[in-house]
Amino acid sequence: MTLAASAPSAGRDAAGIGAASAAGTAVNVLKLVLFASLFTASDLDLLTAGLLLAITGAQLCGEPLANFAVIRDDRPSARWVVLVLPLAFALTAAFPRAVLAAVAPGVDATPHAMEIMRFFSLAGASLVLLWWAAGEAQRRLDFLGFQSLFLVPNLATVIAVCLPVDDRVAAVPVGLAVGCAAAAAYVAARTRRFPAAGTGRTPAKGSGRTIAALVALAVAAVANLVLLRVVGSLLPQGSLGVLYLSASVLIIPTSAIGGALGASLLPRWAAPSDEQGLSHPATAAWFSAGLTAACAAVLVGAFFVAREIPAVQDGVDPTILSGLATALPIMAAGAALHGAGPVARSYAVAHGRIGLMIALACAGAALVPVAYLVSPTLAGLSVGYALSALPWLAAIPLIRAGNPRSALEPLPNAGQGL
Repeated sequence: MTLAASAPSAGRDAAGIGAASAAGTAVNVLKLVLFASLFTASDLDLLTAGLLLAITGAQLCGEPLANFAVIRDDRPSARWVVLVLPLAFALTAAFPRAVLAAVAPGVDATPHAMEIMRFFSLAGASLVLLWWAAGEAQRRLDFLGFQSLFLVPNLATVIAVCLPVDDRVAAVPVGLAVGCAAAAAYVAARTRRFPAAGTGRTPAKGSGRTIAALVALAVAAVANLVLLRVVGSLLPQGSLGVLYLSASVLIIPTSAIGGALGASLLPRWAAPSDEQGLSHPATAAWFSAGLTAACAAVLVGAFFVAREIPAVQDGVDPTILSGLATALPIMAAGAALHGAGPVARSYAVAHGRIGLMIALACAGAALVPVAYLVSPTLAGLSVGYALSALPWLAAIPLIRAGNPRSALEPLPNAGQGL
């Protein structure tokens, strides 16, 4: 029985992940509102630093671990990776002062602050475990883990904030850690006991050597955002916030559509499958690009409508509104590229061409500082970010050209990069 014979379609799986992403976005907005209303400015700074440590760090470690779960072989030499990454993250809890100095050197290292960072380090370890559980389930075409990743972290944080406790600041990382650990345990148990019927196991395509390349790919994939914020800080005051908000708006449809479709297709591309339609890489890329661009256009239109509302004009700094009116449409013009990017990335990972994607992602990220050198303006940086996903699209024709036998057969050098 082939991989897709008794499994739901890629489009149906992607729709489920995308719906969870949209719901997670709504819960995240609620979380931010609660933070703004319940915490002082100093507490908010500490929470922001901790959440960046836990969520960003866990994504940079966890997403490679989830990819590795799909493409790895089952030799004992490859299984150590499952323990090393979560354990390494947990060990940072032993050094809260160093962690705080690294992620937020301007925050006072009080005993309470160090304790909070210790809790956030443990929360990050729980998040990494949830990523691992999601990848193991993804290997069997079960995407409950990915749906949990979009919902559980924000939902656990909201619940923790609403609990009647004396120290709400400490409740945030504790709730995050407990919620993600519980979700990881449930997804892992479900994966062992109730594997998706008829999917079997994917072919051996990666070993322990692959994880370093996957981590490098995760870092390269977010380098454009990091550089956007670094270079954006050189522009006039308020520009950095405008760039951050504009990019965040674009990330919503990119994650809900391109990210969801890429996650759905990765295990199908990593194993022989007779599924048609969206499983064809070009079809998937075009579909993701078009739908992401359409959603981005709706969000941009909603902004220009909201900008004319008197309450918005009175309550928001005119400089911010003006900056968003410049940056948001320019960034949204690249929405199709950003929507197709995650699909190209999954296709490359499934075929072991991780080194290729690292190079392409770095080339795209480099467009951000280049755009600043050409035009050190808000519009210039927006153009750089809009085009930063362009090199990723070279992955599909290059991989297909290098693998003329079949787009779904494993490559001889799979798992070794280039």
